[in-house]
Amino acid sequence: QVTLQEQRARLPIAQHKQRIIDTIASQTITVLVGETGSGKTTQLAQYLYEAGYANKGLIGCTQPRRVAAVSLADRVSTEFGCRVGEEVGYTVRFVDQTSKLTKIKYLTDGMLLREALGDDTFSAYSVIILDEAHERSLNTDILFALVKAAAAARNGDLKIVVTSATLDIDKFCLYFGTPEPLMIPGRTHPVTKEFAEAPVDDYVEETLHSVMTLHLTAPPGDILCFLTGQDEIESVAEKLHQWTTSEELAGVPPLIITVIFGALPQENQSLVFDRTPRGSRKVVLATNIAETSITIDDAVYVIDCGKFKENRYDPRKSLSQLVTCWVSKAAARQRMGRAGRVRPGQCYRLYTTGHFERLEDSQLCEMQRVPLESLILQIHVLNLGDEMAFLRKAMDPPVERAVQGSVSVLTDLGALSREERQLTSLGYHLANLPLDVRIGKMIIIGAVLRCLDPVLTIAACVSVRSPFQSASDDAPQVDQIRRAFSRDYNSDLLSMYFAYAKWLQEVEEGGVARGRAFCREAFLSTSALAQIQSTKQQYERYLVEAGFIDLKRTSVGVPDATAGGKKRGGGGARFMSTYYVTLDNAVYETGGRHYNDNSTVIKCVVASLVAGLYPNVAKLAPKPSGPPPAGAPPGRVPFVKAASRDGSDVAIHPSSVNAARQKEFTYPFICYVEKVKTSAIFLRDTTMVSPYALVLFGGPSIYLAEYAELVFDNWVSFACAEDDAVLLMRLKEQLESAMMAKINDPTLEWESTAGNVVRAMERLLKDEGSRSLVVVSKRARAARYVDPNTGAEGGLGPGKKGPRQTKQQKRADGRRRLAQCFNCGEKGHLARECTNKPLGIGPTEPCFVCGARAHYATECPVLRRPAAKAAGAGAAGDDADEADARE
Repeated sequence: QVTLQEQRARLPIAQHKQRIIDTIASQTITVLVGETGSGKTTQLAQYLYEAGYANKGLIGCTQPRRVAAVSLADRVSTEFGCRVGEEVGYTVRFVDQTSKLTKIKYLTDGMLLREALGDDTFSAYSVIILDEAHERSLNTDILFALVKAAAAARNGDLKIVVTSATLDIDKFCLYFGTPEPLMIPGRTHPVTKEFAEAPVDDYVEETLHSVMTLHLTAPPGDILCFLTGQDEIESVAEKLHQWTTSEELAGVPPLIITVIFGALPQENQSLVFDRTPRGSRKVVLATNIAETSITIDDAVYVIDCGKFKENRYDPRKSLSQLVTCWVSKAAARQRMGRAGRVRPGQCYRLYTTGHFERLEDSQLCEMQRVPLESLILQIHVLNLGDEMAFLRKAMDPPVERAVQGSVSVLTDLGALSREERQLTSLGYHLANLPLDVRIGKMIIIGAVLRCLDPVLTIAACVSVRSPFQSASDDAPQVDQIRRAFSRDYNSDLLSMYFAYAKWLQEVEEGGVARGRAFCREAFLSTSALAQIQSTKQQYERYLVEAGFIDLKRTSVGVPDATAGGKKRGGGGARFMSTYYVTLDNAVYETGGRHYNDNSTVIKCVVASLVAGLYPNVAKLAPKPSGPPPAGAPPGRVPFVKAASRDGSDVAIHPSSVNAARQKEFTYPFICYVEKVKTSAIFLRDTTMVSPYALVLFGGPSIYLAEYAELVFDNWVSFACAEDDAVLLMRLKEQLESAMMAKINDPTLEWESTAGNVVRAMERLLKDEGSRSLVVVSKRARAARYVDPNTGAEGGLGPGKKGPRQTKQQKRADGRRRLAQCFNCGEKGHLARECTNKPLGIGPTEPCFVCGARAHYATECPVLRRPAAKAAGAGAAGDDADEADARE
């Protein structure tokens, strides 16, 4: 048996210990490049401790993932001869395993960024090691700029070490002002690699076959397999379990199957590090979470599928989305380096040599491929000044247009004030939620309106995927069941929630076996349900941490309630709130009774969706009457057409529960999650929305008394009496004020701050069917009007219509409008979508009354022109088309 100290001495980095210490002492920032397996992650912090740096402050080492921080602290504490939390500790979200004794601290980059909120010079640290710097997450890129500034401010008192095995050396040295990198050559044991001879069609099946072959034929040693996600991992694990328990493997050494992925609870993740019993073999099925900083000591064989899932911004969906991509060459080398830690290893790549040569050298940094809303919120929370000025200091700054677009989104959501672009209370909470800002706002409003469990479930479905199976063979049955679950609410999102809730109810009444039987009958995916449940559990923890869920209140009114943490449900997930089952067996996993008072009021649930998804809304086109057009295929149901808020002509996707033309809509508005373009532009995951929900939880409204119309967000007009409009806008104002008070202080009693307002809102939404707002068709533009005081052309004379346009003329006008942006002159987008115009300078959309872009509707000259001039305004009627064309 080799002692730990002998193992440390045998690592390649041990030969360069003194050179490392001398180099770090001689310069403020050091770029250290060491091969995978050289020992840099576990040994560097210990070397610096032995050199005396811990006498001046903490030695911090950041990691991109929490599992790496936890496992490294466990390993280094063992080598150090202490327990975790003493001289060696770690800090990750929700867990702080440090003490006054702690000298070496492993932490995620997000946690170090949080520490910068109170101390941007990192005065508690003497050394900060930014490990796995090549991954270039948003947090890491912000930290690059912050630690550079902190090191300069402390005049050499703070040492920065940037480490990786596969970073771009020239770029990093140039950015940090380091003359040359510190290179640590060598790996513990050699690793040979084998490529596929031909392209692999199904890498999941090929991975399964490779594991089976290695287990039967290869010498002893554990197997590490890289797959893209939880679905693939669970599928391979289930098939391997069936194979290992079959009679044909009698007498073959046992195969221990372990898994690791991001959504797996920490106690289950740690199983992959357990020593393999003698005479057995372990296989670890992992995502790219095992690509860096994680050492599985007995791993000898690596099977690399060559793909991974990456967060990318999807402009159709206006949300972050996981997409399957090919790995970079740097990532492929990192995966290969997971083998060969205890003996020579082998790496089997399920792609050809030619394909490897075509891979990108490195992964695109997160700042260049994701929306920047969360990054901009962090900049405001840290008081780093103007977001564009700060981001210009980044290693790879984003384009200014992307920054302006994200600022516009945050302003629409209420995270930034519209005039001063200052962080609001909502923005502060969204900055502390590691979620897409829309999802974050959705679940916050769900907690405030006390319809928590349905909203958390829907948010998890949007973030993960639908619980329904997507097998093409069963598509007609699946569509029929989805429509049945939607009931009369015309909603894909509510269909998902009702299916999930019914599964929970079946499990509650008949156990897990009955729940699985129900999944087979209803074409539900058990793995998708488990993912949704796990994600929902994480969202609950975020709200508890932010103060929007008081765990003591969740047990109020619940018979035989415990203090939370009751392990129930189909996936066995542990929620923090009290598990609440109503008298009719409705199951609420989170929030107890207190935060689900309105969970049966579906219009409150939909209002929360509008609050999060707006401005992803569309107005349905009138239902056509008469026979189908000539040449239409017999029996084909025409698309349900609509006009989105950005001016696009769209249709509801055929897979939606709202796609059938015969479907009757109570209200002509829908909100949606995703916009896709195939044979046409389609909206996915749609939900019918009432006008009151739009007005109360969407954009701003103004009242045009001259026309007795309430204009919503300069987009659609409703016939409305002035008294009703004033009351409605007053209710919205008070509701927003009450929600902001609650968001400012989540511990406030909601009943005392907004009880009457919420009850009025609930009553309004419930009674809307009998007194809903009626849409008014937008008026045709009248003649140009010359302001009698200034002589400037501005408004249009009331009631003066130009010549009636033909369909061809309307289409031509539409093409002209889309051809060139009014604001910047560029082609390919509408003026309302333009991000080139400086924010906060005048109106960004045309006046609802006259169409001019020089003023807001409330300032329109048409509404304030002298009556004596009204008659003369008609003289310009013949020039209306020409004026419109000039605009």
